[in-house]
Amino acid sequence: MKSLGYEFNPKTTLKDFERELIKNGIIDTTITTMEEYFTQKPYSELYFYMGWRMPDYKNKMSLQFSKDVVWHNLDYLGTENGYISLLTQLEAISDGELRFENINFSIDSDGFQWIAFDVNGMAKKWKLLKVNYVDDSFVSRFVYLTEEFNTKGKFTYFDIGDESYVIDYATPEKQTEFIEKTGIQREWLTVGKHFSKPND
Repeated sequence: MKSLGYEFNPKTTLKDFERELIKNGIIDTTITTMEEYFTQKPYSELYFYMGWRMPDYKNKMSLQFSKDVVWHNLDYLGTENGYISLLTQLEAISDGELRFENINFSIDSDGFQWIAFDVNGMAKKWKLLKVNYVDDSFVSRFVYLTEEFNTKGKFTYFDIGDESYVIDYATPEKQTEFIEKTGIQREWLTVGKHFSKPND
């Protein structure tokens, strides 16, 4: 993965990574070792989980194993922190092509959630579903942003069959290279296929 530009966070170690996978039941050490597990599934599992986070109790925060990908689950949305966190994470992997500033979250008198921000100097305001509802169309909106700003890269999507998924960012050339080298059938993030289409 390193030859494709993916690096582990220097504040974490492979031992930390192994411990989190064991703790969360991904690897059963009574059956296999971490080395054997990733030898059997050399790229897909590693790629999928490298976006995980581990708790940093000392600094009261979490550490991402790699900042090059976003591991996500729709359950994380539905709150102010959830929406803003995903927005800032997608900015971080966009190779500087999408820059978000002046982020503001609000709830109107009817209970609808709104997120306003500037992206590349342009003001945006998105209406989301009401409080306590998860608006998965929020993810689709980032596809529209790459189209609107004609970015070189586009967001990609990969999952291993459960409710969690990995979002990445690549140019067409990098996407082809990634698939050829890893065999992972990573797709382009597509509106209406992976997440709902926004109503507005």
